[in-house]
Amino acid sequence: MSDLSSVTDEDSLDRELTRQMLGTVWRVLRWPLLLLGLLLGWLLYLVASIMIIGGQHSTRTADVGIVLGAGVTNGKPSAPFVARIDYAVQLYKAGRVRRLLMSGGPIMGQREEALVGRDRAMALGVPADAILIEPKSWTTYLNFVESKQVMDANGATTALVITEPFHMMRSLRMARDLGMNVQGEPTPRSFYRTFSQRYRFIASELFLYLYYLRYGR
Repeated sequence: MSDLSSVTDEDSLDRELTRQMLGTVWRVLRWPLLLLGLLLGWLLYLVASIMIIGGQHSTRTADVGIVLGAGVTNGKPSAPFVARIDYAVQLYKAGRVRRLLMSGGPIMGQREEALVGRDRAMALGVPADAILIEPKSWTTYLNFVESKQVMDANGATTALVITEPFHMMRSLRMARDLGMNVQGEPTPRSFYRTFSQRYRFIASELFLYLYYLRYGR
């Protein structure tokens, strides 16, 4: 009987020590875990925002449609850039924008994105005098810094931003932080269609958005 009582006492002691240890661990970790949960929740919110804003289209008309460059190879626009240019031409022909503003400079020794975009738009029927160019920038932030100067010089006050859907949230944030009156017009479909392509692009956009929030460029 005494042996059984001794075992019972030992079990009770073990349970009490375990309870105290777990209590100590919880007191030490509860705030870091809470902060980690809040951080993960915020990151998920940003990912959801990237996807939602990328699917929202404006209904208004604007002075210009800003077409953000998306790469040039041997003087030819990349497939994502073609999608942006062609959609911008559709908007112009539908009367949604009065002029197009092609944005993007020479990247990695290639021809200026703005000039390549202008040439394709003209080949699709947009008159030369309806196309403005900004051939200096090499980042999204500089796209808007330089485009704002072009708009100001040409009396344009409103713009539709034409870019890849998942690129839209960061683009609009940058433009609006510069005081630009812009709305988004994402291309109808993302060029990044497979899960792995979308995962990598959204992850990249999330990182670049956080980088912009931290460094402002």
